[in-house]
Amino acid sequence: MVSERRRSQEQVQAQQTELTHLQRLNIGSEMASALAHELSQPLTAAMNYTLAALRMIKAPDPDLERAAEVLSKGISQVEAAGQTVHGLREFMQKSELRLSRSRIDETVERAFHLVSAEADAAHIDLRSVGLPALPPVYVDQVRIVQVLVNLLRNAVQAISEAKMASGAITVSGMDNGDLIEISVADAGPGIAAEVMVRLFLPFVSTKASGMGLGLAISKSILESHEGDLQAVALPQGARFKLTLPRSSAEIRDA
Repeated sequence: MVSERRRSQEQVQAQQTELTHLQRLNIGSEMASALAHELSQPLTAAMNYTLAALRMIKAPDPDLERAAEVLSKGISQVEAAGQTVHGLREFMQKSELRLSRSRIDETVERAFHLVSAEADAAHIDLRSVGLPALPPVYVDQVRIVQVLVNLLRNAVQAISEAKMASGAITVSGMDNGDLIEISVADAGPGIAAEVMVRLFLPFVSTKASGMGLGLAISKSILESHEGDLQAVALPQGARFKLTLPRSSAEIRDA
């Protein structure tokens, strides 16, 4: 009787172990497929920019200045692909922040530069309001740029998938004393209520395809800065609000 019970327990344990293994394989497969999709777009763009620059250089009357500009755009796309891989690694394994005194307007401009090609292709304007007046923040600028790029790309893709002829994404800022607020708003199709409640969970995506890690990673980055990331549904579109603590750079640099 005891041996039968033990045998039954061992069988249940073996089944649970096998189920856990299969679940890990399934998650790994989903992540690999999603990662391939996320990397495909910037790497394809980088290849196209490189080929275009090569044609300019080989032309009978080469336009080297224009070729350099095109190559610069290609490099930006490679950097974006690297940030995707870096972000996934950060999500799986926490790493130390590299804090520096950073201006909000310069940080947003870096994000705009990385997304400009996709926005231009979709006839979407990238706008900023009130950012130069904001005080500096003491952050890991690379990671904050990563958050902004993710939010901007999500908005561009949402507007494009909704077949809207054109659109605009506005990044604005507000000084609320101890906290600095940065808002990324668009007039796209918005976010469904059933998705909103689990929007920041891993593997939840509002896009037809994608890893579903971008917002989860973005929220974890803001929380590591003692800030937060929230989503607000608008009558037309959506708004994401980033909060960051006011800069203590002056104290640290003193």
